[in-house]
This record gives sequence, C-alpha cells and structure tokens, in this order.
Amino acid sequence: MVFEDTKTYLDQDSLVQLRSYKYQSVDKSYLSYYILNPYWTWCAKFMPSWLAPNVITLLGIIAIYANVITILIYIPDLVGPGPSWIYYSFAAGIFFYQTMDNIDGKQARATGTSSPLGELFDHGIDSLNCCLGGLVQSACMGMGSSKNTAIVTFITCVAMYLSTWETYHTHVLYLGYLNGPTEGIIIAVIMMLISGAYGIQVWNNPISSVFSAPMQTLFSLFMGGSPYQVGQLPLKDLWVAFVFWGVLIGHVPVCLYNVYQYKRANKESFTATLPNLIPIVIASLSVYLWLWSPYSIILSDNHIVLFTLAMSLVFGRMTTTIILAHLTRQPFPYWSTPMTPLVIGAGLFRFFRWPSSATVIVDGVATASSSSNANKLFSYAAGKGAAMRLLARTISGPNNIKLEKLGSPETADLPLGQQTNYSFPINFELLYLWLFFAYLVLYFSVYARRVIKGITEFLGISAFTVKKPADLNKAM
Repeated sequence: MVFEDTKTYLDQDSLVQLRSYKYQSVDKSYLSYYILNPYWTWCAKFMPSWLAPNVITLLGIIAIYANVITILIYIPDLVGPGPSWIYYSFAAGIFFYQTMDNIDGKQARATGTSSPLGELFDHGIDSLNCCLGGLVQSACMGMGSSKNTAIVTFITCVAMYLSTWETYHTHVLYLGYLNGPTEGIIIAVIMMLISGAYGIQVWNNPISSVFSAPMQTLFSLFMGGSPYQVGQLPLKDLWVAFVFWGVLIGHVPVCLYNVYQYKRANKESFTATLPNLIPIVIASLSVYLWLWSPYSIILSDNHIVLFTLAMSLVFGRMTTTIILAHLTRQPFPYWSTPMTPLVIGAGLFRFFRWPSSATVIVDGVATASSSSNANKLFSYAAGKGAAMRLLARTISGPNNIKLEKLGSPETADLPLGQQTNYSFPINFELLYLWLFFAYLVLYFSVYARRVIKGITEFLGISAFTVKKPADLNKAM
C-alpha cells in the first residue's frame, strides 16, 4: 500500500487506552532546573489563554524551517560565509524552538488542555527537528556538503530513537544531567553566536590553537592519529567527533541501562527489547550506504539539504509510530512505509552506477562528469596519439579524479582542442531524490491528518484551539 494503514493504532480498542495514559518524565539537568525552567515559566505567562499548546509547538518548528530557508537563500553550499546576521538568526531560531518546546506543556496545564495528543505532537515535532537542527549547526560552522555534515545531521536521530525506545519500555521520558534537548541546544546556540561574532573561519583554526597537548592526546583516542596530527585538525572536526561519540558513548549506554534496570525490576526480558533497535540500524546503514557511495551525487553536488528534508520526514514517521504504539499499548512497530524508498535508494545508488554526462576537451583542460562509461568516453574523445588531461567533478562517480594523462586510444581521430559532449536528459539519482521527498511530504501530511483526526474525535478535544480559555496565572 502506498499509504500505510493506521487502523492498528486508531481503532476503538486501541484509542480507549488513551483515557488512562499519564505522561511521566524525569529531567536531572541542573541547567534546566536552576536557569532555563524559571525562564520558561516566565515566558509561559505571556502566552494568551486562547493560544493552543500545539500551536506553540508548531511555532517552534516554523522557526527551524525559517533557518533552513535562510540557508537555501544565503549559504546554499553550507560553507558561506554569509552575513553575520544569518548566524545570529540561526541562534535565535534554535533558542526560540527550545523555548516553545518547553512552554507548550506549561500552556497545556494552564489551559486545562493536556492530552496524549500533546505528547505525540510535541515529540513528533522534536523528531522532525533532529535532522534539521544538525543541518543548521553544520551551516553555521561552514562544513559544506560533506560527510562531517552528514554525521552531525543524522547522529542525532540515533539519540532520539533510543530515547523513544527507552520511553516505550520504561514509560518515563528520562533526560540526564547532560542531555541534547537542554545542554546540547544551548551549546549549539553559543557556537552560532561565535560564528556571528568572529566568522565561520574560527572553526577552521587548528585544535592546537585552543587546547593543550594533554587534551590533544585525549582527543586522539577518539579521533584517531597521533596527538600532533589531531592538533593540526580544524576545530570543526573536533565538534563532529564530540557529537558522534557523545551519542554513542554518552547517550546510548544510558538508554540501554535504564531499560535493563526497568525490565530487571519487573522480571521481564531485556534481550527481548533489543530487536526493537533493528529499524534505526537499518535506517542508519541506509544513510551510510547512500551518502558514502562513490556513485552518489548527494554530497558531491550539494543535495544534502534536500536529502535532510526527506530524512526528517522518514525519521518523524519512525518515532511517532513508536510513540503512538506506546500511547495505545500496541506492540512495538518495526517498519514504517517511508523506510522502503530509503532502503531502495541506498541499494540503487550504492551498488549501481547510473549514467549522467561527460564533457571532455582533447589535449586541454575540461570539466568532466563521469558515468559508468566515462573511461570509454574520455578515451574516445582523446583521439589517436593524443594525451588528454581532465579536471573532473563527477556526477555519478567518485569526486576525487585528479589531473591525469590517459593512454592513446585506438579508436576515434578527433582534432586536438575539440570539445565533445555526452549527456543524458536527466540524472536518475536526483530525480529519485525529488520523488522521494515529494512522496514523503504527501505521505506525512495524510498520516498526520489521520492520526490527529482520530485522536481528537475519540477524546472530544481540539488540536489547535482552546475551547475554554483558562486563567494563565494557574500553576504551571
């Protein structure tokens, strides 16, 4: 089916579980408790009584989309540099998102509109932001359309998935002393302010310009290479390593431990929960195979923004399915329809070459786009006895072809200096990526509408309005 059936979660037997559901969370962050929560409570007092909590949540993600639009307009290559105000706007957008994400619950309690839909909506928006926030962070450091950008953008999805999996089994959302939604966002905001004040070139300074030799030795344990080699790397590489290992060492084990402790206390099987991690393994592996493919154009031709927008919807569907299953006490979901084109795309563009175009100039310098038959085309164009030099930027092939001489071919006899073009009407991978994104926008819209309608009609509530405006001076 093109659109996945949601009846499993929206039938009467499942929805009746919503009436007994109670949201539970634990936040051990000192920054949240002593500084941010008082600020959030203060901000919540300015929210009008007619403003629905879910609208507040939407305002937050709109700010993130505004950041993405700014990237597309001013620094589409994710390098820049752009005007200083752009990086300040990134910081404002991310901080505004965090603020809205934390006062929507206070607004719900103040207006008496708390509901399971609010949790689904809130955390669903968070899952959409995982990829997008990483993209904005990469742009503010001038990482470009690179593997580093891919790591920063998608490793947060692993963290979010593990937290959602943990909540499904323990029935409690746990935020540790240092966590992404609190300290992680504040650190990102500070870094964006630094980019605005000093320029993105600050992140190209070597690690040794900021950190001492003992710290470089410590970093080398996680980044590879000798302490001296690590010291020569740019600061932005250190940030990538910090985010990557912070998730894999600092976050994943905590989620595993919390689930283990809960299952052990309730005399349930912990190992039975581990297969639930298969979806995020498949999704992560698919992203890796696709973006790290020597035949893919996504990184080499700067289509990472489009890919990220598509992946945010894939991941949003994955996590909201788990949350919905948790709210309705359904079995853990292992597959969602949007994962299918992701896996297919990874297979197509990792293991197969697709034709695009090639441009060569005999005995001259040319920009060349390689295809599966690129070598034959280059040889053909070179002509008998001629040496051809190519400065290549690939479309469907490795982007590391350097200036080189090819042997004299035995076919063709083209005049020196003649340019020969070989082109195809479309690039198949780019077409696939656009269709992938368009399908996801349509799919997610239909899915979200069905879920919101099903829950609101069953509970007799409104998703985006407050039926009875309340006094916002109530306890928050």
